Amino acid sequence: MKLNRFNLATLIAPISIVTLAACGGGSSSGNNAGNNTVPDNNLTEVVLFDETTDGDIANDPNNPQPLQFMLGENSINATVVSQDLDYLTVNVPAGSELTAIKLVNYSANDQSFIAIQAGSVFTELPDDPAIGNLLGYTHFGVAMIGSDILPGLGLGAGAQGFTPPLEAGDYSFWIQEIGSTEINFSLNFVVESAN
Repeated sequence: MKLNRFNLATLIAPISIVTLAACGGGSSSGNNAGNNTVPDNNLTEVVLFDETTDGDIANDPNNPQPLQFMLGENSINATVVSQDLDYLTVNVPAGSELTAIKLVNYSANDQSFIAIQAGSVFTELPDDPAIGNLLGYTHFGVAMIGSDILPGLGLGAGAQGFTPPLEAGDYSFWIQEIGSTEINFSLNFVVESAN
């Protein structure tokens, strides 16, 4: 069966936390939904964007929020809620690669959607995305705190797919929550020297 297009509700509809954990999501260190954090270790962390101080992440797929990654952990702290679409374009510098995207914090017992495309714009609109034009997509939530969600992004059914790490270049992300609960989350994008 060829998957070319999905209805948005089907694509980003929540899947069970049990399914997420079975797909390599890991587990949280307790069920304290208001303060679900995991400390990072061994890498320098830089906060590239924090919506509490920097304002709302861009909601235009043609003009995503531009971010320049550095070696180490590039942290993004954001909030999503129903109808709030977040678009980021990140640059992985020459001579380096994106090796992981660690979910450090997720504030509720829920799940959100994330998709990736190569390039500096996000070409697929949320009401009728062509899945085959995505590099990948996945869901992330409280059960995945402390886990690397990058491999799961590469496994989205019908997407182009990839195996980490991702080489130097521009990548655009679409992040969305369809529920009415406001979700605060932190992602650390890990960039290391290419071998």
